[in-house]
Amino acid sequence: MAVCAFLMCTVSAQAAASAAGAPGSNALTANVRAVQPAVSGLFQVKSPRVWSNGVPTFLDTWDAFKARTSSASLNKAYAFTTIDGLGHEILYAGIERPSSKSPVVFEFSQLEGARSVGDLKIEVEIDNAGSIGTVRFESYSGDGAKAGFRLPLANLAGEGCNDSGAACVAANGATLEVGANLSQLLNGSEGRFKGVQIGTPGDHVVGLFSQILAMDEEQIAEDAEDDERDRHHHRLR
Repeated sequence: MAVCAFLMCTVSAQAAASAAGAPGSNALTANVRAVQPAVSGLFQVKSPRVWSNGVPTFLDTWDAFKARTSSASLNKAYAFTTIDGLGHEILYAGIERPSSKSPVVFEFSQLEGARSVGDLKIEVEIDNAGSIGTVRFESYSGDGAKAGFRLPLANLAGEGCNDSGAACVAANGATLEVGANLSQLLNGSEGRFKGVQIGTPGDHVVGLFSQILAMDEEQIAEDAEDDERDRHHHRLR
């Protein structure tokens, strides 16, 4: 549930992004993108990152999004979780990125309106040229006055993934995107994320995740049989 407009990119900035290929990619080529491990879905996108009135229309063509287990409705941003082929829980999030120097912070919480151990923060530095700088993946830990995002999970220097492929960041045109293998980074979590907040020093947006129940294999098989039975009856008429 979005509460404010978020990170408006100008038309000229988007045009410049298209003309340059992928500004801030730190010379990461398509070939390098194709071999990124784990959450490499960010680097294998074949369709352009198109936004329409603050809605990321490209999500509908992304297989990972089609198989999502939860998602948050955000203005000029997105966030969702899915399960990969190895049974790992993967978190994806993105925004229309700023065209000037500005840190972007993604926060994912298990409780509404409060922080708890196991919450996740991803902080992305953007330099004056619009390129990705240092990226920090951190988990909330500690008690009382010592509590905070103090547990480092992964650090990146520019676009790409860490060695295990569990933490990634990508500059896909005018869109800044992050991916995290939650099963690896957080060793799995009993509680799913319920809230998300994405912001810069001058703006932010918050939202809530909605759980999406996936049908089990038996139910899928039953539905397929029902569809085939309906088609057979239709042919007999």
